[in-house]
Amino acid sequence: MCAVLLCLACKLELETISGTSVDYRYSPGLVPCAGNATYVDQFAVFAAGLLAVDRPAHVSFAWVPAEEFGVGRLRSCEGSLGCASKNEAYSQWPIHLHEVVHALLYSVNEAPLPFLEEGVATALDMSVYLTLDVLRVNSGGKDDGDPRPELTKEAHIDYAKAGLFTLYLIQRYGPEKFMTLYRRSKRAADLSAVRGLFLNVYDIELDEIVEAYLQDNDCPADIIHFPWYECTAPRLSPQDGAWLVERPVDCSEDDARGGIDSDLGVATSVTIEVTEPGGHTIEIVGPDIGMVHLAPCGGCRWLDRQVVVFTGDTETAFLPVGEYLVTARFFEASEADVRVSITPSP
Repeated sequence: MCAVLLCLACKLELETISGTSVDYRYSPGLVPCAGNATYVDQFAVFAAGLLAVDRPAHVSFAWVPAEEFGVGRLRSCEGSLGCASKNEAYSQWPIHLHEVVHALLYSVNEAPLPFLEEGVATALDMSVYLTLDVLRVNSGGKDDGDPRPELTKEAHIDYAKAGLFTLYLIQRYGPEKFMTLYRRSKRAADLSAVRGLFLNVYDIELDEIVEAYLQDNDCPADIIHFPWYECTAPRLSPQDGAWLVERPVDCSEDDARGGIDSDLGVATSVTIEVTEPGGHTIEIVGPDIGMVHLAPCGGCRWLDRQVVVFTGDTETAFLPVGEYLVTARFFEASEADVRVSITPSP
């Protein structure tokens, strides 16, 4: 395979941790957290199940430093944080599920419509989801979220618009129909061909689907469950009605993900179950540079809201009944004492 240009890693020296579905690789000198390989490996099974597709025999993910992007075998990655070629994914981040999705779905369609390709990768990757929420919060009107101008772009696609519309298609009409759309789509298709494809798969005109997406701000009761992968994290039991996470975020712990001195820092997650709706106060105490991210595991993901609180700050948010993901992330030390509290407001 080294003779083939698409084997980007042939000239890279990489440490490898073999997994059942994904081989986790990293350049010597980089320090991945102990949980990275398992985290990425299990994600492949989770994503394939959500999308109702067969898993490929094997894919790989490699964490490489910035100076190796854009040179040698990775010259096609220049100017990006990550890239994928066939079943190989590469990133300047220690974990980049967006690129893993590209590698996983290569066997489904080698050249899909780029909007759909980036949309499904964004929909499955929590690390970029905050940008989707920023789009909603800062939207000056419904037209700002219209995906139609993006549908036939070859490059510079708005990932937020692609991800949100993909979530809508999957949760309203099902992953099977979306993957049929994905399989039948073609790179460089014009808008007329895209309209025809939507009508053929969904038996509904594209404009009708988009207008319903833009106008519907309520979450229907019959939506299809499409949880975050991170919502598979362990459940934290409440104490006197409140939830408390108090532990070191240590890269050597089995449930830690990220990397020493990486842009993603070191993260760990738990889930909580809110049984009484109401205001809740979220507070994080730890090193100077850190954050806690609270996200619902259910509901309409193209409509839901995230809560982000930075070290030393306190935020109050209304939480409906349901399951939530709580992720603490720090960017300074490899061993950092962290305290996250989520308390019902009086």
